[in-house]
Amino acid sequence: MLPLITRTITECETRYPTVSITVAAPAEAIAETLPRIEVALFELIDNAAKHGGDPASVTVDVSVLDHGVTCRIRDSGPGLPETERDVLETGAETPLAHGQGLGLWLSYWIITTLEGEIGVIESDHGTTIEIQLPRPAADTEQ
Repeated sequence: MLPLITRTITECETRYPTVSITVAAPAEAIAETLPRIEVALFELIDNAAKHGGDPASVTVDVSVLDHGVTCRIRDSGPGLPETERDVLETGAETPLAHGQGLGLWLSYWIITTLEGEIGVIESDHGTTIEIQLPRPAADTEQ
């Protein structure tokens, strides 16, 4: 997962030269996923860089647990509006209640179709999005 995050960060730093992005991750974090996860990671990190304050500050924390890989993307911006938060909490939008863009909805769709979970962690300042992805099943062949 780290090479995907590194590519995404490089792209975001090119787009937003004043952004500060730090990563805390183990040398290896392998999730059971498909290539489309890179799109979801890009949307989330790009969103944090774009709305993460002035100047933007983004932290990406990756951890490996027995049941999966967790990635937290935290920014120092004004916080996630309620309409955007609803997209991640309910996975539904209506013509009268919807997010401003497609990025969070796309990320939600990609992550949940990969048997992962996505949500917002409550915070007094900024926004933290948490992604949980399953680890590969152990090889049972002898």
